[in-house]
Formats: sequence, structure tokens, C-alpha cells
Amino acid sequence: MSFEIVEGLSPQYLIRRINEIISVEILSIMTSDPNALIYSILPKAVERILIELKEQLVGIFRFHGSVDHATYNQFVSESHYREIVTDFMNSVGDNIKILPKYLEISNMTGYLKSVILEESDKLKRSLIAENIIAGNWSREERYKRNDPKGINRYKFSVFMDNRTSRQCKEIHRRQNLPEGLSLEDLKNLINEVAYAYEPNYTWRDWNPHFYCRSILIRVF
Repeated sequence: MSFEIVEGLSPQYLIRRINEIISVEILSIMTSDPNALIYSILPKAVERILIELKEQLVGIFRFHGSVDHATYNQFVSESHYREIVTDFMNSVGDNIKILPKYLEISNMTGYLKSVILEESDKLKRSLIAENIIAGNWSREERYKRNDPKGINRYKFSVFMDNRTSRQCKEIHRRQNLPEGLSLEDLKNLINEVAYAYEPNYTWRDWNPHFYCRSILIRVF
């Protein structure tokens, strides 16, 4: 499954919305003063984007069945969407600081579009990773509903390439393939490995390290 099936959570959509929101705000106050952009427009854009992300996030949970509100609310409270968007906007703000104090508004909006595009690689990577975690959480809830006795077996589907982390390589090696593990045993294994490699890393369920691409799936 692609976690970009919810359009509002795709990096491409988010970048387009950031451009639209900033451009509208610039036109609404009719200024291209860098200070106004950094201290007024960009913070407003962050809050607008976060509201949209939260609304669209429901779509990922609904994809796997009815939304478990407790799980959804916990994920929202622990998610890194705010940090991801804020860091991105701070990078955009750093680029704005070097501009002359006043530019033509059309020049400012054009410049911002180029900056947003240049700064978007990290945003894309971070957002995709966060969406994968959301998918893992929602899939876990579906598996629990459909398998209350814990009979089925599951695995952490690891992308094996030159970017695969040490954590995911070890999880792949220890998850009793091809049979897999119970949901609880698999979660415990992932958390154990995450802690062993990075004791100070504050992990979340199904997320043993930053930018993890691995996906929770049932073994058939």
C-alpha cells in the first residue's frame, strides 16, 4: 500500500499547499517585508498546514477500517508532523533573512517557490516516514480487531538495500521468518532492538529509528 493514497498527506500536495497558503497571506497583507514573512506569515502557515494534516490523517486510519479514536489521538499527540513542518518553515525563513527588506511582491512569491522547492527533499523524506508509521499504527488496530486471540503471525517487512539500517537488518534476521511472530512478540522485538542500538532514542511503536521505511504486515 502507498501511504500517499491520502492526497493531503503526500509531500507533493503539502508543498503545493505551503506555496498556496504563503502566497495568499502575502497578498492579503500586501507586503514582501522579510520580517513580516518570518514572524507573521510563516507561523500562520505552519498552523494551517497542521490542521489540514490532522484532518487528512483520519483517512489513513479509515483505510484500515473504523477509526479507533484513542489510537488516533495518541498517534496525533506523539507524531512529529509539527516538528517536520516547523523545521521546514525555519529553513525557508533562513533563506528569507538574506533578502533585501523590500521586494516586489511578485518577485517575493517567485523566490519563495524556488526556496520551497530547494528545501523540500528533507520534508519529503520526513513526511513519508511519518505516514508509514501512521499506517503501521492503524494496521495494528485492524489486526487486533480481526485477530483477538492472537492466532495469526506478523512480520516487519524490511526494505533491503544500501539504506537499510542496522536495526531493521537485525529485526529482519530475528523475526522468525517465514513463519513470523505474534503481534505482541514482534512489537517487543522491535522495541528491544531499537533500545539496544540507540538507548537515548525516544522511539514509538513500529518505528525503531528515524526515517524507518519498514511496514507491519500479516504473514499468510
